[in-house]
Amino acid sequence: MEVINQITLTLVKKVQKDFSQNRYQYERKVFCAFNLTAQQIENKAFIDQLIDQLIDMLKSETNFIASFEITERQHFKNLAMAKANIRSLQEQGYQIKLDDAGTGYGGFSYFMDFNLDGVKIDKMFIDVIGGDDVKVEVLNSIIMMAKRLGIDIVAEGVETQQQVDFLRAHKIDYIQGYYYSKPVPFNDLDFND
Repeated sequence: MEVINQITLTLVKKVQKDFSQNRYQYERKVFCAFNLTAQQIENKAFIDQLIDQLIDMLKSETNFIASFEITERQHFKNLAMAKANIRSLQEQGYQIKLDDAGTGYGGFSYFMDFNLDGVKIDKMFIDVIGGDDVKVEVLNSIIMMAKRLGIDIVAEGVETQQQVDFLRAHKIDYIQGYYYSKPVPFNDLDFND
């Protein structure tokens, strides 16, 4: 329906408003990730508009760290433009993370094509921790590749103590999932807990 760009910009404005109104509530750094489609990343006009919209927030919100996640589930048609736009976002101080790592088109080529700041390991790999599934080997490969590249690793969809123990033993940087909390409305978040 050609509304994804407007939805994304509206979402960014909403996040900006929520954080600016509640800035006094958090003393720690707060991470917020926005997903972008391949088509958005290839669209220079959209990326420029996104940067313009967020530039004031970066100046005023020193504890707010925004990142953008690209998913492997979509194919890039213009890789050169995608690289240039990703570089523009990174030059403005935004982190670029690969979401759903290991699940789609990019494979390990995204590690080579983009100067990634981080990778998010998809829940389907987390779910096999403790089993003998071949996906455990893929999980280990993603972890090893990310560590060799020196990029952050986020494990998503973590629900059990066994998964937490495995991920801690593998020195994963960030763990998210129902083990810690289900999604909650912004006003119910406790940033200092």
